[in-house]
Amino acid sequence: MLGTISERFGKTYSKLDLKECFLYAYGFLSMELWQVIYPKTNESLSHSEKKILKLINESGPTHSNKLEQHLGTKRVRTYWGGFSKSTKLIIESLHDRGVLRVAHCENGMRMYESTDPFISSLSPRERLKKILFSALKSMGTNT
Repeated sequence: MLGTISERFGKTYSKLDLKECFLYAYGFLSMELWQVIYPKTNESLSHSEKKILKLINESGPTHSNKLEQHLGTKRVRTYWGGFSKSTKLIIESLHDRGVLRVAHCENGMRMYESTDPFISSLSPRERLKKILFSALKSMGTNT
């Protein structure tokens, strides 16, 4: 298997101007489309999310295992009934919200870094329209 784009391109992946995230399925989006989708929420960050973000900003691209030294290895139940480390779930939440991005992969492990903040100039209606048309277009639907 060839691996993901970030694994194949290594550290040069960050120069491709792509973001890993969900549109209708997990994949890669252009920066332009990524900025239409995010921010997904205006909710403020929790204490743990702020702590993780601060640690990543201080140390640069980071894997969740490194953060466990500061936050512990507590396991929590996932939405599907399985278990995962709380640190990993917090990182995935920050990534899903657009606060973190995948900088690159090392040995198949995602290394996360913070994203530059931005303000969307689109109205919620314009955002929804662009997201829907982009999702349809990516599925091969002619609109």
